[in-house]
Amino acid sequence: MAIHNQVVLNGQVQDFKRIVRSDPKEKESKKVVQINIQLLVMRRPQIADGNKKGDPRTDIVSVRTRDLKIIDYLERNCLAKGDMLEVFGIFCTVRSNKNFICAKCGKKNTYEGTTSFVHPLTVRIAELKPKRTEIIKLTETERHLPGDEINQLLLERKSMPGSIIRIKELGMKDNLYLVQITVREKITNASVKDWLTWMAEGSNRICIVGNLCNDPNYNPIDKDGGRVCTYQVGINRKVFLRDDDPSVKADYPWVKSLGEQAQKDSEALRMGSLVLVDGSIQAKNSFFVKRKCDYCDAINNVTDFAQEIIPYSVEYLKNCISLEREEDDYPEIPEFLDMEEEADEQEEISEEDKEPEEPVVEEDSSLEEERMFSESGLAPENREDWNDDGTGYEFHPEDYGDASGFEGFSSMFSEGYGDD
Repeated sequence: MAIHNQVVLNGQVQDFKRIVRSDPKEKESKKVVQINIQLLVMRRPQIADGNKKGDPRTDIVSVRTRDLKIIDYLERNCLAKGDMLEVFGIFCTVRSNKNFICAKCGKKNTYEGTTSFVHPLTVRIAELKPKRTEIIKLTETERHLPGDEINQLLLERKSMPGSIIRIKELGMKDNLYLVQITVREKITNASVKDWLTWMAEGSNRICIVGNLCNDPNYNPIDKDGGRVCTYQVGINRKVFLRDDDPSVKADYPWVKSLGEQAQKDSEALRMGSLVLVDGSIQAKNSFFVKRKCDYCDAINNVTDFAQEIIPYSVEYLKNCISLEREEDDYPEIPEFLDMEEEADEQEEISEEDKEPEEPVVEEDSSLEEERMFSESGLAPENREDWNDDGTGYEFHPEDYGDASGFEGFSSMFSEGYGDD
């Protein structure tokens, strides 16, 4: 299988959750080991004949990281809801256990499913509005007030405009309790929409190269009246995921092509075809699947979540039906003649067609003698041969013309240099 898997996201943080774990070295402290982010992104309109076009649409893409360097960066920069986040990563699929409660017997059922998300390799927080920090001092009595009253005190005592997005306790100093607050001006929906619209071409982009795991499933008329083709692609994984089985070394995303592209995919692709898909990620936040209860055999409509790839274009690279041709379809390749046969078949040029030869000008024999060189090198013949050990070389003015006219080489240190 191929190994190319690249995702670029630019969007707004809608929600995020920290997964913490107790530090074995410090029992009282907890360490963030994973951050799950729900990122609002925008993708440009899908141009597909027979399918709905409309305006650019938004999706909420799941981003998950256990990279300690990325977690440290997000924590140090106070990641908060409403932040604009840039993500460069890969699309991953992992096997996971999912649960549902049977509507008939009320018992909890567990089944194995697939979870898809974007694993970030690099991230950067791009703020529409700057965040500022301020330290508020509380007395010992104020410190033990209920949380709502403490928040109200912080809002009243802060000097910067905006809302409080984070509170961090710093401890006691000079009999006062110090609290650091992070304040940011309110971000309007209009400013977020303008930013996402401007970044629509790069807000949600994915490019993968992989092999089809199954034959395409083509539906010429779906419920929306368009053409749809779905197939699963296998991609070799180029990073190690800590929360996944080490024996799993590939990802298997689903691709859903629309319109004319769907028809082409259904005709050209088959299981094992190698394709390059350039598109965007579509989030199916809620759809129903039928699951059978393990206890009472009742059929339940279970709500599930998934992410799939909507291609802008598909390149057929290998083992595709559209690229295979019968031998009779190829034109015959002409055989090239040998040089001798080609020379024999050349037509003789008539005497009238021949170009007139240029007259030969005889040169003075004295000039030819001056240009003569010895067989052993480039030294003129009026120079005595060098010895085998390299000695015997001296400067000979006669090599450069008339000895009486040679005055030597001038340099910037010679007298009279530059007088001209």
